[in-house]
Formats: sequence, structure tokens, C-alpha cells
Amino acid sequence: SGAVTVTQLATLSGNVTISGATVTQSASSAITTIKDTANSGIGAGGKLILSSHPSTAAAMADTHRLGVIEFKGTEDTSNNSSIGAKIEAVCNDAWDGSNNDGILKFYTTDGTTETAVLTLGNDQSATFSGAVTVTQLATLSGNVTISGATVTQSASSAITTIKDTAN
Repeated sequence: SGAVTVTQLATLSGNVTISGATVTQSASSAITTIKDTANSGIGAGGKLILSSHPSTAAAMADTHRLGVIEFKGTEDTSNNSSIGAKIEAVCNDAWDGSNNDGILKFYTTDGTTETAVLTLGNDQSATFSGAVTVTQLATLSGNVTISGATVTQSASSAITTIKDTAN
């Protein structure tokens, strides 16, 4: 049970399990490609699965993390790496055979503080933690509620139209 070094193309078939290890690519153009070589179709295409599967066979609980993609870089000459941004999938309720509610959280880092800046809810909501800036035409449909905020128009030709189309 020592190190395995592959210096040329390696083709593996069947299931491959790597336990308790870090997979490192040291080439200057390190790229991992997941390619589906089957014909294209609705269910086709490369697939990356991040799975939380505890050995105790317990169901996922509310707020448990399903998986995370972290974007990191080195911050000093000692090779200490820090997170600049991440995307996290989290359970939004206890899971069972008829409920697998999940949310996506998008984080950015200011200094060393990670903040959830956007949460996509299982109810199809999008919650921003900061200001939302629209630089082009925005079309809103359905009910729009603006509470505790000021609507500001900065262009001299800015026009706000609120029209009741039900009549």
C-alpha cells in the first residue's frame, strides 16, 4: 500500500475506489475531463457526482452538506491555500423516501470571510444577500414585492412603468 505514479495515459475500467487520498495533478495545464463517449441525447453527457453517503446508513438531515466545490489558490510562499469562492449543496429538510429537498449556496470571500451571496431554494426562490444591480432591461412577471428598499434610477432617461394588465 504505497504510492502509485502514472507517467503516461492509464485506462481503468470498472469501479475505481480511492480512499483517504488526495489526487494531485502536477502538470502546468492540469485538466480533468469527464467525457461521455456514447451518442448524444437527453440523459447523455459527462457527469460528476459529489455524494454524501455515511457508513452508518443514516438518512441525510436538515442542513447537512451534500457536496461542495471550492475554488482555492495559494496566498503565500508557504503554499497555504485559501478559498476564494465555493458552491455548496445542502439538505433543506430531513430526507426520506418522498423528500429530498436541497438548496444551492454560492459563496464569495471578502478578506478571509466567506459569505453566502446567493441561495437557490428548493421552492425555486433566489435569495441575494447583497444589492442586485441590473444593467440591462429586466422583465419581471408575476407578483413583484419591494419592501424596505428604495428604487433609484440614475440615468437621465430612466423610465419606470408599472402597469396593471389585468383590466
